[in-house]
Amino acid sequence: MLQLGGDTWNRCGQGWLNIDGNFDDGDVKGLVPNVPITDGTGRHVMRHEFKPKSRLPFADASVLFVYSEHMLEHLPPAAGVSLLRESWRVLAPGGLLRIVTPDLTKYACALANGDADAFLAKHAQRFPPMDAFGGTCRLGARSLD
Repeated sequence: MLQLGGDTWNRCGQGWLNIDGNFDDGDVKGLVPNVPITDGTGRHVMRHEFKPKSRLPFADASVLFVYSEHMLEHLPPAAGVSLLRESWRVLAPGGLLRIVTPDLTKYACALANGDADAFLAKHAQRFPPMDAFGGTCRLGARSLD
């Protein structure tokens, strides 16, 4: 299972490979692009530069679950399209691709109404980091372990 954009604050647990192009300074030592390693918390991480025409280093149809939360909107359009194509390429038949992006209208209204802090606090409670799933991510009755 791959998480795209799995930086420090939102790394998934067992069974996941957390991929990010910009790990925090000092966060993970010894990263070589496109080479997975295990970080100090026991989670698997890999640095990958998301840009147009970059390829994920995985075989076609080899991944059961690709997940990305609040990352796609940070990429230039051509890199975002490339990421979506690559996600589709590596996704196994019957696999699941889940891309989460912010609802700009909700954020703008919260800011305009002066309650942005409360909105963000409520948002954080509703959408905890994927680490809460640990090694098992349950989607309805289906387990992706």
